[in-house]
Amino acid sequence: PVMSAHQNNPTQLISFVRKFIALLAFLTFPTMLLLIIIAKPLVVLLFSEKWVGCAPYFQILCLGGIAICLQSINYYAVAAIGRSKELFKWTVIKRGIALLLLFAGCFFGIYGLLIATTLGAWVIYFCNSYLVSVLLNFSVRQQLRDMLPILLISAVSFAIAYIPRLIFGSEMYILHAVLFVAAYIGISYKFDNGTLTNLKQLLHNIRNNDKGL
Repeated sequence: PVMSAHQNNPTQLISFVRKFIALLAFLTFPTMLLLIIIAKPLVVLLFSEKWVGCAPYFQILCLGGIAICLQSINYYAVAAIGRSKELFKWTVIKRGIALLLLFAGCFFGIYGLLIATTLGAWVIYFCNSYLVSVLLNFSVRQQLRDMLPILLISAVSFAIAYIPRLIFGSEMYILHAVLFVAAYIGISYKFDNGTLTNLKQLLHNIRNNDKGL
């Protein structure tokens, strides 16, 4: 409904999509990387020690989770301008590619299936992004450029989180997690390109709406 309000104004719709993608990336990238960091203790906590062997599977799927979180914003941007025919055609194409990847992955065991699932999620994201590029003139390159600072901050924070492992030679999951969160928040605050400000504004609006209820 929010995007539909801008369906007759492509400039405003693109502006909304850009802000929302940046917000999603700002929240999704660190969340999934944090889950990768704490995968082993999280699996043990939720399912017991005997399931710890599936932690690497979970870590692979977290990489696909980033794409899954980003898919919908592009999809609904196209839906907002009423291009259901293109959506249906590309849904068949992207799901077909994802199924082919899964079929190919079957020949490489569980890791093959997990990697195929992750690649399929990114294929769907790029197909949705391509549709937005064609129909709204908001290119895939521009989307990636908008997310690049967040990706770099996440990667640097992830690297900082593993410094104790290089020093002490052992996993220290709580320390890794604390360092990651502190580094991500600190660097994001230092080099805020507007995303943090938009997030604060969104939280402020939500708080005001709750008070109104």
